[in-house]
Amino acid sequence: MNAFKMVKELGLAVELRVDYRIGSKDLVIAEEIEKGLKHLMEKDNMVHKKVQEMKELARNSVVDGGSSFISVRKLIDNMMGSN
Repeated sequence: MNAFKMVKELGLAVELRVDYRIGSKDLVIAEEIEKGLKHLMEKDNMVHKKVQEMKELARNSVVDGGSSFISVRKLIDNMMGSN
């Protein structure tokens, strides 16, 4: 997954810089990173809220009975049955 998708399409990251150019030697400086992190950590920030929602969805998928748990269980059962 790339930065553009995380920022623009999914809304799960903050934009530090969008002037990505092939071969560019420009670096993101510490102040830009600090500003982005502070913005991300603000509780009323929509990105922060979306990340928290995704965290909860991911957590729920791996608990007993969650979608990932069930899928892995089926895979294991299939593999064990085919021996």
